[in-house]
Amino acid sequence: MNIVMDAINQLIAEKFPTDTVYVNLIPRDFKRPSTLIELDTWDPRPAGKSLLDVTAAFALTCYMDVDGHYNTDTQRLIQRQYEVMDLFAKGYMKVTDRNLEVVAAPGGMSFADCFIDLRFNYFDDRPDVAEVPPLMETIEANMTMEE
Repeated sequence: MNIVMDAINQLIAEKFPTDTVYVNLIPRDFKRPSTLIELDTWDPRPAGKSLLDVTAAFALTCYMDVDGHYNTDTQRLIQRQYEVMDLFAKGYMKVTDRNLEVVAAPGGMSFADCFIDLRFNYFDDRPDVAEVPPLMETIEANMTMEE
């Protein structure tokens, strides 16, 4: 999951090199413009003996410059939201040596920031796969028929 977050961070940092990117926490006096990346859910489900089917959701919050009334240029905010969504428009994102399926959707907007929801689906190796017990060699059964 951390490598997925790192890949998101890298994409955003490359697209907006002068912005600050925060991960999971944002300080009280944070810089604007900036982006916060948060893990929403990470849901690994068994998909075989040594495989997991993972669904991971991330929330991105883009903070833009504000005026004295804590408002921002709405058009610029909408533009930022779509610029970020365009980073994931291919439907996949390169993470190390893999391309993970991703869907980006607008998550809303306020007077000073916008939100983007990311959902990833991918298969991953199970960590520390338990040893499979040996198969039964023989079975003994007593069967009787009743009339």
